Amino acid sequence: MVLKTIKLQAKYVRFFVKTVNQNLRPLLSKIKVPAFIIWGDKDNQLSVSLTKTFKKEITNSKIRIVWGAGHDPHIQKTEQLISILKDIL
Repeated sequence: MVLKTIKLQAKYVRFFVKTVNQNLRPLLSKIKVPAFIIWGDKDNQLSVSLTKTFKKEITNSKIRIVWGAGHDPHIQKTEQLISILKDIL
């Protein structure tokens, strides 16, 4: 059972690395549903300036910035994110 779990975890890690290392920008324009782009202004993994690209490529999208949050606004600024989600929904 332990070996099976380790193999499954390794499979997920390989999938994650493959996904993260792909250039998915060409797919952005294929998104046809309304989208809210929520981004931490202190994100050190993906620059907040990328929101402009997302906004341009995704029709009917809106940007909301979580001020003071990095790459994990749901953890770092939970209350601010909840407030944004309440406004959206």
